[in-house]
Amino acid sequence: MTAEPGPLLRSAPSTKSHGPVSHDLDAGTLYSHEGVRMMVVGTEMLTALGNVLGQLLERDADQVLFHTGQAWGQGYCAQFARDFVTTLGFPDVQRMPYKLFASLCARDFSATGWGNFWLREEYGQVFVLLDAPAVLPGGPTGPLNRIQAFYAGFFSSFFSTAAGFEIASLELGRAAEEEPVRYLLASPETIEIVSEWKQAGMPLVTLLENLAALTLEPR
Repeated sequence: MTAEPGPLLRSAPSTKSHGPVSHDLDAGTLYSHEGVRMMVVGTEMLTALGNVLGQLLERDADQVLFHTGQAWGQGYCAQFARDFVTTLGFPDVQRMPYKLFASLCARDFSATGWGNFWLREEYGQVFVLLDAPAVLPGGPTGPLNRIQAFYAGFFSSFFSTAAGFEIASLELGRAAEEEPVRYLLASPETIEIVSEWKQAGMPLVTLLENLAALTLEPR
């Protein structure tokens, strides 16, 4: 992924989706079409980040990665709005048709080099299906390393900012090795319940069946 350097990195346009970037190989600089200074963060760096934080912080690493993902997701959504919403003539992200929004954000994310994701509605909920080198088998740390917490924070913040209300995200794993990783997008109350099911060791198939039957009492 390319991003503007700073205390909290934010997403910036990619060459695939948004036209050319300018670079100076001798100076080692890269700029977006908006003239924003860029840096490249690949999946290998994400994986290394998860490994190092895991060794240094142990149980606290997931929390740090989650909040880092949240910070990046908010900036990514702001950039998404600048790139697409005004260009397509919508006053804000919330006014975009859902199918158009889902298609554009999935296509834009795939251009980052961090993997591919799809939005899917099933079991009465909305899920992100993520196919990403940093969390799938074959990477240096094996299946589902702890960088998954970063993606959970990213999806939570990105879709909360886009929707205009709070959306929480929880990684649920995969039904089979060849399948993408499933993230649930739901209210914080739903995520809290499902998180308890997951921590209790409930199989994914059973968890999804229970989720489909879940009803929450209004506050």
